[in-house]
Amino acid sequence: MEDFKKKLRIRIGLLLMLNGLMLFAGILFRMLVPANENALNGNFVSGVFVGIQAVCISLIIITAGKLRSEAELNKAYIVENDERKKAVRLSAARTSQIIILSVLALAFLIASCFNKTVALTLLCVQLFVDAVSIISLLCHSKLM
Repeated sequence: MEDFKKKLRIRIGLLLMLNGLMLFAGILFRMLVPANENALNGNFVSGVFVGIQAVCISLIIITAGKLRSEAELNKAYIVENDERKKAVRLSAARTSQIIILSVLALAFLIASCFNKTVALTLLCVQLFVDAVSIISLLCHSKLM
């Protein structure tokens, strides 16, 4: 159970770091992007930063609540380590990864007919997703 507590504390630390990063990015974005009348794009990006911060704060509160109570900690441990849920998540991740790779490949093919810049950007995204998938597969196969 101590390993699970440590995992939750690490999760809280990472969420705090992400929250601070989003705060820093939001302030930096506001300083670097000039304000004008048509600031819809700037307001949208600021809203994304604030939304990510709100999610981080709520996850920090939920995770800290699990650490305070032994009963909540046991419930969270059972939920996170349930083999059936892990199998469902793995199956869903595989399916969604195949769909994402297929859609990116199709988008690349369509974009290559119209705009070279968009096609190259999609190709870079496709290669990045492929690289992350391969590295993830190699890391997890070593752990199993």
